[in-house]
Amino acid sequence: MIKWICLSILLAAHVHAQKQSTFILHDGEPDKESGRIMDTVKNRGKEMDCVTPQAIRIYGPLSTACAQMPSSARIAAAGPHADSYINVYITPASKKVLLEGKGVYPVGTLIVKEKSSDASGKDIELFTAMIKLQAGYNPEVGDWEFLVLDKRHRIVAHGKLDSCIDCHRLYPQSDFVARGYLPKAARSEK
Repeated sequence: MIKWICLSILLAAHVHAQKQSTFILHDGEPDKESGRIMDTVKNRGKEMDCVTPQAIRIYGPLSTACAQMPSSARIAAAGPHADSYINVYITPASKKVLLEGKGVYPVGTLIVKEKSSDASGKDIELFTAMIKLQAGYNPEVGDWEFLVLDKRHRIVAHGKLDSCIDCHRLYPQSDFVARGYLPKAARSEK
């Protein structure tokens, strides 16, 4: 039952996002930009900088905040608010802005959060991502577009996703990017 509720919520977000997104699917195939993003997520270890030296444990309800769709076995074992682990990746040219916690990310910045059910990162559940677009796209949250990708790197929701906006609007001081997962030693903020 819970699995179907989660699936319905994600589908509703996907339909809503289609009306507001920069990505276009043609006969179920992604456009060039969508394909580029999916490839970058797939190759994140080679094309992006990981800013979490080890997987960060996210507890309970916070774990489900980013469109998590837990497996039925996981729901049965731990309930829908089971803990998860994240690793965060960023476009190399934008890493300095993330670490300093000030400034505006350049257009084209891609930030990817890999969510898994284990600390080793081998049991990936999904990815959430955000890409910085031209001024005017989504000024409420710094012109970021939000994405959810399944574990096979396919975009399943994208656009001005309300669940993402609700959280990211809390971080205007860092261009609407949460930074709580960064180890204190990695932060260079003054």
